[in-house]
Amino acid sequence: MCGIVGLYLKNAELQSQLGSMFQPMLVEMSSRGPDSAGVAIYRNPVELGQTKFSLAHDDPDFSWETLETELAATLQCSVSIKTVGTHCILVTDADEAKVVRWLKNSQSVPDVLAE
Repeated sequence: MCGIVGLYLKNAELQSQLGSMFQPMLVEMSSRGPDSAGVAIYRNPVELGQTKFSLAHDDPDFSWETLETELAATLQCSVSIKTVGTHCILVTDADEAKVVRWLKNSQSVPDVLAE
């Protein structure tokens, strides 16, 4: 059986205790079966009023720059991207729901992995 544990840590003073906070959760999860023991740690939070999206596209030649330009022009917002292969981290000050709607209606829809 699989499972997921998570910790949304907002207090930077507690970051040094991250391991001790996760350890009991991971011990409990280990008794649930031989699934992956992967751990994801999210960092680099965005400024207040911004939203970060993790996007992916199957085409390695997909133009993230075009997506950036079109999104900024359509929603009249600031957009910055950082690409790594077929993935992109997009940060914008546009309304989250409007960005999701725009992405779903765009010509070459990237996969939205996380908002």
